[in-house]
Amino acid sequence: MVTLPDSPASCRIRLLHPHIGRLIKNIRTRKNISQALLARKSKVSRTTISRFESGKHVNIGVAHLEAIAHALGMSLNTCITIAEQIAQERLA
Repeated sequence: MVTLPDSPASCRIRLLHPHIGRLIKNIRTRKNISQALLARKSKVSRTTISRFESGKHVNIGVAHLEAIAHALGMSLNTCITIAEQIAQERLA
């Protein structure tokens, strides 16, 4: 069996997952969107969203995260960029 390397986005998501999870939760709550509504809009299960927001789900796929980001009105790239900025601020 041949294992394909992870995509750059996939690697960045795995490294930034705690920051992205908190960002998703923060944006969702500021927009007054429940996890259930976000699940319906993104077609990602509420359980997956809950586990990702709480940091318990590390291996969320790029497609799932992209669907969640779009359901919140932003691109995947914007989501990753903001999470990177948060991570850098926490290191400073």
